[in-house]
This record gives sequence, C-alpha cells and structure tokens, in this order.
Amino acid sequence: MSTTEVTGLRTFSEGCSKGYVSMEWPLVKLWQNFVALAAFFTCFIDPVIFAYDSTNTSIWVVAYFLDAIFLLDVIIQFFTAFVDKKGHVVIEKGAICKRYLFSAEAPYHFMLDALSLMPLEILALAFSNTYFAWAGFRLNRVVRTYRILAVLGLREEELSTSTSIIRSIRYLVIGLLATHWLACGWFMLSCSSLVPGGEVTCANETWAYGLEDMTNVNTTTGTRYMYAFYWGSATVTSTGYGDISAMVTEEQWFSVLAMLVGIAVFFGMLLGGLTSTLTNLDSQRAKYVHRLNSVKDNLVDTSVNKELRQLVIGYYNYLWLSRRGVQQEGIFSMLPLCFQAEISRTTNKAVLEKVSIFDEIDEGFLRMLSLNIYHELYLPGQIIISRGDTGHSMFFINRGAVEILSDQDDETPVAFLQQSKVFGEISLLYSLPRTATVRAVTHSDLMVLDKADVNKVLRYYPEGR
Repeated sequence: MSTTEVTGLRTFSEGCSKGYVSMEWPLVKLWQNFVALAAFFTCFIDPVIFAYDSTNTSIWVVAYFLDAIFLLDVIIQFFTAFVDKKGHVVIEKGAICKRYLFSAEAPYHFMLDALSLMPLEILALAFSNTYFAWAGFRLNRVVRTYRILAVLGLREEELSTSTSIIRSIRYLVIGLLATHWLACGWFMLSCSSLVPGGEVTCANETWAYGLEDMTNVNTTTGTRYMYAFYWGSATVTSTGYGDISAMVTEEQWFSVLAMLVGIAVFFGMLLGGLTSTLTNLDSQRAKYVHRLNSVKDNLVDTSVNKELRQLVIGYYNYLWLSRRGVQQEGIFSMLPLCFQAEISRTTNKAVLEKVSIFDEIDEGFLRMLSLNIYHELYLPGQIIISRGDTGHSMFFINRGAVEILSDQDDETPVAFLQQSKVFGEISLLYSLPRTATVRAVTHSDLMVLDKADVNKVLRYYPEGR
C-alpha cells in the first residue's frame, strides 16, 4: 500500500498533480459543506415537487442540478486520501476505492450514495407517464439526509469548531426536515398535486375542505405549503390550536404519527440535546465552583483565620475572571520541546526585550530562557518583595499595577509601576538585598524569571555570561 506522511498533504497543487485530494484541505472541507447544503435542498425540494407542484420547470432544473453536484462528489470520493490507523495518509487509488466501497467504519456510504443517484423516475414511463409519477419515483433522493449528518459529524470532531454550534445545526436540520416531510404528507392526504392548467382539488370532509385558499387558482404553492407547515409545526411540538385538525380516519392516524415523531425528535432528541449543550456550556464554571467550595471547606476545617481565607478566595475569584480558571503552567506540555520554546519565545518576547542585559544575546539562549518564565498572581495589598530580602527574581507586570514603598517606613508609596514595566532585574546578576518593598495595588499578573533558571541556561550557552 502506498502511503505518505501526514505532512505530505500540505499543498493543493501537490495532491492534484498526483491525482488525489485530502479531507484536511480547507477547500475540500468547504466542498463537503457545500455538498451537505445541496443535500439539504434536495431533501427539501423533491418532496415539494411530489406533493405540491410537479409542473414547475424551474424547480425541476434545480433538482437535477443538485443531482449533478452530488454525482460529482461521489466521483471525488474515489480520489479522496484518508488517514489509516497508523497515522499515515493513504493515496493509493485501489485502497481509496476499497475503503469507500467496503469500509467497516462507514459500510453503507457508497450504497446510500448509489441509491440516492439511481434514476428511478425512468420507471414512471412504464407505469404512468405523468409529472406526478415522475416526481414520486424521485423520492429516493431524500436518502441524502445521511450525508448532511455525516458532514456535521466530521465538523464536530474537529477541535477548531464549536461543538455546541454544530450540534445546534444538526438538531435544527433534523427538526426542519421532519416537520417539512410531515407537512408534505399532510397536504397530500387532502389535496392533489398541482396539474397542468393550475388546478388543485381537495377531497370533501378533509382538513382542507372549506379553505378557499387551497383550491383557488390564484393561490400560490407557498401559501398552500404554509397551511400544512403550520399544522406540522403545531402538531410535532404539541401546541396544536385546533384550527387545522384531522377530519377523517386517515388524517387521524397521520396526526398520531406526527405526534410520535414530535415526541421522538423534538422532546427526545432536540430538547434533550439542547439541554445537554447548555449544561456543557457551563460545565467548566461548575467544575471550578466545586473546586473552590472544596478549598473553602478545607480552610474552615483547618481553622485558617478569616483574613487569610478571604485572600485565598479572592485569588481564586481573580483566577476565574482573568483566565477562566485555567492554569497556564503546563498547558503546552504535550507539545514537542521545539514548539514549546517557540510559543514561549513569542509570548514572552516583551519581557526579554525590556531587560537591557539580554540585548544582542543569541536567539537560542533567549528561546530556552523563555521556557523558564512563569506567572504569579497577586491580590491588591499583597507584598510582592520585601526590603532586605535577598533578591533572586525579576518581575514583569503583565497585567495590573504595583507600588514601590518608602525605605523609611515600608508603607508610603514613592513610585508607581503599571503594565509592561520591569522591576528586580538586577537580581539576575547579583544576589543583593532588596532595597525597597513592592506591593500590588490592583490584581496583578506578573511574569517571573529566577536567577537559578538563568544560571541553568548559561550552562548550555556560556557565551551569554
């Protein structure tokens, strides 16, 4: 089997020159979304042609144009590379065809595609050569509903997309199509499809009997459809107002079916799914609140004084407001070291540029040094460094503000430092006592670099001394 590494599918021109496409290409993903949209319109248009108006030439042109799009997509499937279980991209034509035809992951995709493309309407020539019969044999196209759900499933698996949005779209599609198909069936129970000459006939004693709009020659197909769609929406959501209701046995049975569909789709799938989606949207906050409550209980159990408890709780509140509770340390630990260094160099660039001792230093040294910069959060009034302590760290104000206190009483502010300012950098060179006390004025997010980490990096880059 011919395979290539995943990185070998980076360019569109390279793949086309070799006769394959990749599902990872943005253009191919856009095409998949377009095909799903075309499938949705097919599932919408063909029932309308069958139930309401099979004489409109324009809508027939649109229907067969959508068929052509789907046929082109089926052809593309035979040239679409895939990733095997070992993480390699398979580009061999035989393997691609075998996967599409007989894949255990999606065993029915080709059969469903083929079924939805079969020109069954040709059979109408043998039975009843009418527009209505022709439209009826075309209903195999609604099988393409599966393609809509399959594409939405692919988008949901991508980490770059919002799961809640994709699921909401899926529920909306299922709900609309279910209601639409019921509306088409409901209309057909009472009235005939439009025939050449513009006539629609409705049976006596049915739901449409007495509604002048249903049989009026000047009434549009859209108006007739709205009556049926109104009934379908009211019935599947169990909000039926009774103004349009079942009058004969067939309509009563169909209404029961519609209500069962409503229970399964709207109350079972849609409401349950939307409830789950809304719950998941708040899951991160719920987990964080649970963690905070555990901290509060532990502080009370260990008899920590009230002032310190308030400081700790204040820290957790600020951590949630500033970072949504996410600890940045170790967030990229799963990445290769080269990626970690590149990200750290980019995010910590401002820190290193503010310190003159790092001017004209080797880029590799700065990249490795940036890996050792870490964050510390301080609450208003909290002491960051104390006068007289031996210094061993440099601080960069990423967010917030601090004040330098007088060396006379360690209480009176004599200087004020805001975002992007640096203090304590001399401690990276000399282990001298701090000459002043520094206190946080607001919630302060500081980026810290320790002398010990600088010395560790200097072992690998002695020329930096």
